[in-house]
Amino acid sequence: MEPRTKHFKHALIGFGGANMLVAAYLIRHTAVPAKDILIVDPHFDGGDLRRKWGQVISNTTWNQFLKVLQDMNLELPPGTQGYPGDEPTPLNVLASTLQTAIAPYIRPCMRIKGSLISAAKRHATWELEITGHRAKHTADILHVAPGGEPIDLPFPVPEIPLHIALTPQLIQEYVSTGQTVAVFGSAHSSILVAENIVRAGGSVNMIFKRIPGAKAEAFLFARDGAYDGVKQTAAVAADQILADGMGRRVYLIPVDDTVAVHSALDESSWTVYGIGFKPRGLKLDGPAGAIQLGVPGRQQGDDGIYTWGIAYPSYTDGADGRKYPDVSLPSFAAHILQIRPGAA
Repeated sequence: MEPRTKHFKHALIGFGGANMLVAAYLIRHTAVPAKDILIVDPHFDGGDLRRKWGQVISNTTWNQFLKVLQDMNLELPPGTQGYPGDEPTPLNVLASTLQTAIAPYIRPCMRIKGSLISAAKRHATWELEITGHRAKHTADILHVAPGGEPIDLPFPVPEIPLHIALTPQLIQEYVSTGQTVAVFGSAHSSILVAENIVRAGGSVNMIFKRIPGAKAEAFLFARDGAYDGVKQTAAVAADQILADGMGRRVYLIPVDDTVAVHSALDESSWTVYGIGFKPRGLKLDGPAGAIQLGVPGRQQGDDGIYTWGIAYPSYTDGADGRKYPDVSLPSFAAHILQIRPGAA
């Protein structure tokens, strides 16, 4: 006997921070019943936000997070530990609180523990193939947020995984006193990595891309009007790097200075890449063939697909005229509310 398939209005692929907010929006803002939503995730633990990046002090303050809950019509779970309103909050706190807040509303949803193998559009619906399940459930609309992996570069220097470098207790297992680490990037995560390396007794060659017009050529600060620019903990560390190189332990090297970059890599025992994320692979086939997500010109909702999260960021116009990728829960929420998927 063939396994029984079931049809859903929405299928959420991945259930980290971004799709938890999508679920909240669909259930709390639209007329979509929870029973018409399928959620597919291999862990149901809060996603990479909690599993890999949980020890990172985010750029999001507690007050900003409370506004996210309010905007999504979610309540702060009873007994939640409060944080100073203007203080940045660890990512594991944001992920676990959001997970607890959405839990009562997703109970009627169909949840499948697994990963999407492929999705093929047949007429007006998507046929889903999921690991460990013979039944090919169908859905009208896909919400793709499978998370991403850090982008790396092909340099033959030993690499410290970004999530290890962002965890002070773990990076000491890699970096010995006196060693030099080449850190690519100068955004929030790279600044925190540099600080962790210095605390572990190492030195840092921070290889950055020049930012034309920025007050500090290597760093974009929120205080200068940069949307989602570095602030709070990372801003303090960046100021120290600019002032004295954290005791002459952090050296800023422009990536377009090829001789200096070569020398920096030659003297480094390790590399860390904090230059963005690439999406985990998904096989999606539409009526006209393979669908490539995240390409210029693709609009949200095309072919019945929405993409969310750090692997498929949206872009927001900042006050300084630049376009910035949305990489925080507040910016994810703002984008979802702007797009309004599934609204009548």
